Amino acid sequence: MQIFRIVSRFLSRMGLDYDNATLRDAARLSIQSAIAAMVSYIVIRAIGSDEAFVAILSAVLILQPSVGGTIDAARTRIAASVIGSLIGLVSLIVLPTGFGTAFALLFTMLIINAFAQLKPEWSYGVVAAVALSIADTEDLTTASITRLVAIALGVATGLIVSATIWPDTATARFERHLSAALRHMADAMRNVSEKAPQEKPDTDIKGHQAARDSLRSAREVNEAAKMADHGTMTQRLQAADAASDAIWLLNSIMQRTEDLRQTPLEEPLAPISKLGGDVLDALADGELIHDQISNLSKAIDRVVTTCRDATMTDARGGDQAEVIAFAFGTLLDQMRGVADSQPDPTHQTPTWAERVRLRRRSL
Repeated sequence: MQIFRIVSRFLSRMGLDYDNATLRDAARLSIQSAIAAMVSYIVIRAIGSDEAFVAILSAVLILQPSVGGTIDAARTRIAASVIGSLIGLVSLIVLPTGFGTAFALLFTMLIINAFAQLKPEWSYGVVAAVALSIADTEDLTTASITRLVAIALGVATGLIVSATIWPDTATARFERHLSAALRHMADAMRNVSEKAPQEKPDTDIKGHQAARDSLRSAREVNEAAKMADHGTMTQRLQAADAASDAIWLLNSIMQRTEDLRQTPLEEPLAPISKLGGDVLDALADGELIHDQISNLSKAIDRVVTTCRDATMTDARGGDQAEVIAFAFGTLLDQMRGVADSQPDPTHQTPTWAERVRLRRRSL
């Protein structure tokens, strides 16, 4: 959406570098959380239950950035809630009267957090365990059932909200974060290519940290989600990650090599600044850009030839031309890797709703 680009530029002027994908995720999750909390409160009051707090907490904490992530969280958190309730129930039954609540809290926290260290997603069981441990009723079975119903209602509300209010898929989120990373890398590529003729170039790379942040977000989506094209996405992510490292290596070379400023590199590097940035921007748009990569390869060959003709050596006698050739070669190979792993534009991965309909037809 255009609104996120405007907000992103505004925040950038204030020194806050957030890309469109990050702002979009933040807006979606905040809206879904607010609606889920309101609906849970209305429903829990309508059925006459006093467990509004537990229901609201369940509805809000289950929400994930994508529909698939929310469904996976629902399975885990319902199971964690049942286990947490059983632990709280057992502790209240076994421990002596009068000390039940305090020792129940001690016992349940020891057990449930031990589980959470082994399986972090089970940490949600703390909610159910604590809710039951501090129950102020002697009818423990009723208290357990009441709170489990509230948790189930909250989970159901969160699922419905995730699927109906501004729904998003893991695939779409991955594409947005990877696209943002490639655009930041395009800025970094242009910035690094312009440093060779400078006497005291800046050590920082414009866009590099933002690219790393976006790659990390894409990696988190890729690791958490179960997608049909997961393998292809992993290949693109790994290639983009390696390309970012190659840009960082090039920046290091530009900082440390005095011979670069004594070599006529400004003219041969000029087209690389534009061609490299344009290739990364095209990859961010999902375009197949083999001709552009071919042109970039020719420009890189010219830079490497210029460096070799200058007989560049560092303080240790190493051949800097070969280091530059390696960095540019790695960058070029990884750009090709991203391009070769691009999804077929004629093939669209079915949405979550479409997969549900197909599954129902097969039953």
